[in-house]
Amino acid sequence: SVQRVRQIPKLLREAIFIAQSGTPGPVFVEFPIDVLYPFYLVESELGIKPNAKALTDKIANLF
Repeated sequence: SVQRVRQIPKLLREAIFIAQSGTPGPVFVEFPIDVLYPFYLVESELGIKPNAKALTDKIANLF
């Protein structure tokens, strides 16, 4: 799982290497919504008011 946008290229290179090494197979790379999109967009898509006490609590309740 990535925590910063700048980690994405390195993580994808590692995932591709692992997928093609040994016995080729699938890999799983997780991109959290708050890394992929700006905060204001996440707020609007999830219907969160700007003064919501905890965005992470709201997101956790979606899953």
